Amino acid sequence: MANAVAPLPSKEVAEVRDWVAGGGSLLLIADHAPFDVAATDLGKAFGVRFSSGVPRDPKDSSGRLLFRRADGTLMDHAITKGINEVATFTGTSFQVDRPSHPLLVFGLQVYLFKEQNVHQGRAALEQMCLSLGAAPN
Repeated sequence: MANAVAPLPSKEVAEVRDWVAGGGSLLLIADHAPFDVAATDLGKAFGVRFSSGVPRDPKDSSGRLLFRRADGTLMDHAITKGINEVATFTGTSFQVDRPSHPLLVFGLQVYLFKEQNVHQGRAALEQMCLSLGAAPN
């Protein structure tokens, strides 16, 4: 479902949920907004709530996050066996409302940047520039 911007049909969500309940496994990965919308209903079926925000590290303006075994942000799991570091670029954040096995966890410095902040900031800049008779960049 690369770059999907529409939620999965409820019938497909139910089929995946039932398949996992019957012993199947699911590795749920979601990209940044607006592409996280495609995974929203599927996530809800498993107690996952997407935030529609991008996690950011104030020390790295590129949007890249590093998860390391040494600092506890890369967790022990069969999928991460033999891996000491994982880098991600943007993505989305989420919360899980039931017991789970995360592979990557955010460090304490990571914060959630919501796209609406950009739009609100841009609108404020445009309003300020209009008041001053200037054009925003």
